Amino acid sequence: MENIVIYERLKEINEELYDPFPYEETKSIKKDFKECLTSEACFNADLNTYMMNIVGSVNYVLRGKGTKIPERQMNALSLTFFEAFPQYSFLENKMNQYPLFYREYARNEEARILILRYVENEGVLSQ
Repeated sequence: MENIVIYERLKEINEELYDPFPYEETKSIKKDFKECLTSEACFNADLNTYMMNIVGSVNYVLRGKGTKIPERQMNALSLTFFEAFPQYSFLENKMNQYPLFYREYARNEEARILILRYVENEGVLSQ
């Protein structure tokens, strides 16, 4: 029963996950925190990679293939953005200063957690 609820919520979120990337706010973040970002930091690329993994995984679930998400993808889903990219940890407690960025991040986080719960439930049910 829980997976039906999760599936329905993922269907709702799915549309929103395709909202435009918050480039204006990530530009502001990079400007505001330029002293924290190393020359190797690719904030937009790292954030985009992280979010696209979530979007792709949502599509697996919505197509009835939640248990077929590749292990590499599942491993990435088990981490928050700040766990996967600790070089951006300075931003974690300041995200609310960037409402569009924060909304997009929170939406992706909700989807990530729902996917993990869905797949975990599927594993339990298939045993």
